Amino acid sequence: MAEENLAAKAVERLSAMVKFNDGFTLAKVDLEFRGAGEVYGLEQKGFPELKMANLFDLPLMKLAKDLATAAVSGKAAWLDSPQLKMALQKFNYHGHLE
Repeated sequence: MAEENLAAKAVERLSAMVKFNDGFTLAKVDLEFRGAGEVYGLEQKGFPELKMANLFDLPLMKLAKDLATAAVSGKAAWLDSPQLKMALQKFNYHGHLE
C-alpha cells in the first residue's frame, strides 16, 4: 500500500511538471506537496514552527518589497523609530540566523 501511495504522489508531481512551464508556479505546487519546511533547522519538509504569512500572499509580498526598497534607499522614516532600534538591539543580543 505504501508503494502505491508513493507512486501516486510521483505521478502528481510529474503531472505538475507537464502541466506548468514556469518556475514560480512549479515552486508553489512543490510547496503544496512537501510543506513549508523549518525556518531554523535542516528539515526541508513539514510545517514551520513559527506562524508566518502565506508565501503567496501577493499584497503582503508587495508591501514587504516596498518597505524593503524604502529602507535600502534611506527614505523610510520608520527606520528612526526608537522602538525598532530597541527591538533590533535585543535581536542582535539574543539571536542570530546562523
